[in-house]
Order: sequence, then structure tokens, then C-alpha cells
Amino acid sequence: MAPNEALALGGGTAVLAAALVLALALQLWRQSRSRKRTEQRFRQLSNAVPQIVFVADRRGQVQFVSTRWVEVTGLRRREALGEAWQQALHPDERAEIVQRLREMVRRGEPLQVELRLRADGGSYRWHLLRAAPLDEDGRRQAASWLGTLTDIDALKQAQEQTRLQAEEIRRLNAGLEERIAERTAQLRLANTQLAAFSYSVSHDLQSPLQRVSSYAKLLQQELAAAPEGRAQHYLARIQGNADTMAQLIEGLLALAHVSEVEIIRSAVNLSDLASEILQRLQAEQPQRSVAWQVQPGLAATGDVRLMRSVMENLLGNAWKFTARAPAPEIVVGGDAARGEYFVRDTGCGFDMAYADRLFGTFQRLHAEHEYPGTGIGLATVARAISRQGGRIWAESAPGQGATFRFTLPPA
Repeated sequence: MAPNEALALGGGTAVLAAALVLALALQLWRQSRSRKRTEQRFRQLSNAVPQIVFVADRRGQVQFVSTRWVEVTGLRRREALGEAWQQALHPDERAEIVQRLREMVRRGEPLQVELRLRADGGSYRWHLLRAAPLDEDGRRQAASWLGTLTDIDALKQAQEQTRLQAEEIRRLNAGLEERIAERTAQLRLANTQLAAFSYSVSHDLQSPLQRVSSYAKLLQQELAAAPEGRAQHYLARIQGNADTMAQLIEGLLALAHVSEVEIIRSAVNLSDLASEILQRLQAEQPQRSVAWQVQPGLAATGDVRLMRSVMENLLGNAWKFTARAPAPEIVVGGDAARGEYFVRDTGCGFDMAYADRLFGTFQRLHAEHEYPGTGIGLATVARAISRQGGRIWAESAPGQGATFRFTLPPA
């Protein structure tokens, strides 16, 4: 090869090498400009969002923080770089938070921690720190971290308020339950004492009352041959009042029994019970013509003994208060599926203005000379129904009969 040709070839190689260097430099320059544009856009976006945005290296040292840091904390941006930002944490929890963050950084796990961050003015506000590792070039260890700090102080205050309200509700409930338990115990004791008192008084009264009645009968026999006079009249009054007192005692015993008897629930056939009672009442007064009707299939869940007392009192009242009715009629019916039942009569009825007195002890809405009674029967009914978890009420009008409705759990 001629020297000139070699020179020319060497010069061409140099030119090619220079061109390659220039192309590589141009590519690096373009990449540099691209990275600068990307970083510029990232900074613009970071400064636009309401959260504090930060970037940290693989060791957790902060390299960049958005301007929101300055707005929230009142500190300069350079006071957030490296580990300086930790000084903005609440002193009471700073060491614990830093330890937790270092552990998560060491493991390369995403971060999510609630912490208190210094606010402009010296107070502290709750923030939620979230950060995720940025894995570059497929490396296993995070090359850097991208994270945010979101103000959640209002949420935490709402949660704290809710917690305090819940604690107050629990405290009030506990106090209420304690008071209810105390009142229930007092009421149970009072009922027990009342039942014991009624039972004791009734039994203690029965013996002397029986003696009074017995002596009255003996005296009546002694005066049988004597001419009619004031003595026989007084004697009849004594005997009548003794009989009334015996009925009152019997009523008190029934009321005490209803109050203290242990509830034994079972299926109760109210239809059979009502028919049996009405047949007995008819047999005791065959001269009376009363049309009565009992709906079949009336079943309920209750105590058989208490329900017998209920039906005997309700049907006994219906029989008594229809004594002067031109067309006496008694109907027993209801809806067993709903657990609602009624006893209806065409008797004298009563004024609903006095309905609140109806189920009280010794309360009467009619004069004794019109319709005899003690005023204890409906009180016994109300107590028996209440003890079985039901309720009772009445509907009536003077001269238009009465309907007594009550509820019980269905069978």
C-alpha cells in the first residue's frame, strides 16, 4: 500500500472514531436533558399536590422534599434532608417511629406509619407516612424510596371524639345497667315481701274470720225461735261482711300466688280451657240463658295455672256483667298465629275515662250492690299476663259491653 493511501485510511478511521464519540456525546446529552425534563416535571407535580412528597435513598436518607414541607412545618426544605426531618417528629414518639422506619427500610418493605409532625406554629398534627421502594434495573435491594406525608389530623380527632363518645356511652350503659340491676333487685325484693305479706296476712286473717262466721251461724241458730227483730238484721250484716272478707282474702291469696309462682311454660289450649269454664258457669246457674261461643284452635305458650286464673277471672266477669243484658252473649276468640286473644261480652260496659283504674287492686267501676265483687280479679289477670311476657287492655262503652284483649307468645 502506498504511503498516501495509508495516510488516507488512517485519517478515515480517526474521522469515524470522532463521529462515534460525537454521537455518543449527543445521546448522553439528550438523555441528560430528558432526565432534567423528567425531574423538572416531577418537581412541578410534587409541589402541586396537597401531600408532602419526598424521595429518599436506599438507606432512607431524604434527598428531595416538596415545597409542601415548608407550608406545613414552617421549616426550610434543607431542614428535611438526610435525617434532619426526624427532628420534626413528636419527641414522645420520635425514637419509636425512627426505629420502625429503619426496620422497614432494611427489609425493603413498603412503609405505612401514622405519626405526629410538627406544624407551623409549634403544634403537632397527625400525618400518614407512605413510601414504596423503587427497584431500578431489577436489583433486589431498593435503589430509592418515593413517599408522601398526608395530613390526617381531622380524621384522628374524629376518631378520638368517637372513641371518647363510645367510652362515655359504655360508662353510661354500665351505670344504667348497674342502676337497673339495683332497681330490679329492689323491686324483686319488694314483690317478694309483698307476696309474703299478702300470703301471711291472708292466712292469719282466715282463722279469726272463720271463727266469726261460725259464731254468727251459732247465734243465728239460737235466735231462730225468737221473734224477728233488729238482732237478726245485725246478725245478717255480720254474716254478709264475713263472707265479703272471706272473698277478699281468697282474692289476695290468688294475687300472691300469681306473683310468686314459678313460670312453667308449655302449650295451653285456651279454647278447651274457656269452654270448660263456661260450661261450669252455666251448670252453676242453669236458670240463665247466655249465648256463648269459643273459637276453636286457640293455642298459646304460657303457664297453664296462670292462664286458668286469667280465663276464670275474665269469663267470670263477662258472666257477671251480662246478668242484666237483654241478650247476653260471650265470645272468646283471637289470632293464635299472632298471639292475640280476646274475651268479649254484651254486658253493661264501662266508661273508658276510668280505664286506668281497671287493673288496679281493689278498684271497682260499679257499685257493689249492682255487681258484687272484690276488685282483685282484674289485678290478678294483669299480673298473670305480665309475668308471662304479654300485655292486656280493654275496650268498652257504657251499655255496649266490653272487650278484653291480651297477648301471649304463640304456641
